[in-house]
Amino acid sequence: MNEYDMQKGVLMNNFQKFYFDITGFRDEMKGAVKHYQVTIKELERFKGSAGYDEEMKKAETTYRTETEAIRALYSERLSKRKEDCLAVLRTHRDPLPTPEQIAALQALKLLDKPTKAQITDLMPQMKDCPLTMAALRDTALQHGYLGVVPDTEGDTAWARERTEDMFKAAQKFVHDLDNVGDTGDHVSNHAWSLFRLDHDYANAEECVSQFCAGTDVQMLEKFINIAE
Repeated sequence: MNEYDMQKGVLMNNFQKFYFDITGFRDEMKGAVKHYQVTIKELERFKGSAGYDEEMKKAETTYRTETEAIRALYSERLSKRKEDCLAVLRTHRDPLPTPEQIAALQALKLLDKPTKAQITDLMPQMKDCPLTMAALRDTALQHGYLGVVPDTEGDTAWARERTEDMFKAAQKFVHDLDNVGDTGDHVSNHAWSLFRLDHDYANAEECVSQFCAGTDVQMLEKFINIAE
């Protein structure tokens, strides 16, 4: 079934679906917490009376049941979202090296000890192909040039790893979050992942970037961000 942004009446892409899952979870948890707090406040008037303890236990049980149901719902949604993203990712094929790129790498290998400049000068020619960038990085490492050629980004292996990281963080968020929006509580309890992730996000890209620990969102969306 296709999913729509009800406010705009348009199909949502995978980033937007993820964003709506995260914001939907936080909103429902806020509602459950608010209802529980109102109930507790009303019961406080009867503290010390017969049945007070029993009613408090009922309220606690109702709250736990409700929040567990919310967690289960959004955990399932995120699992589906992850599979949707990985399915899109499986359709991608990394670009193959061009004859010119292959020739340049072969010429570099003929040198007994290429200079750092000879390696870095080839980076602009190789940057559009993850395979050639990886080969250039390997050559640099073989000759002791550490960190000269950056790790490969923008290939399917990179996108799969970042996608897995994003949904792992999201599932932990859904499992652990209780006090929605209470960053002071997160800090006092050393729940740094909740402190980092529990925010009112302005848009889908900001949300994805935070759950991907600041990854290149524009690069990642080329792999998994399509509207269905």
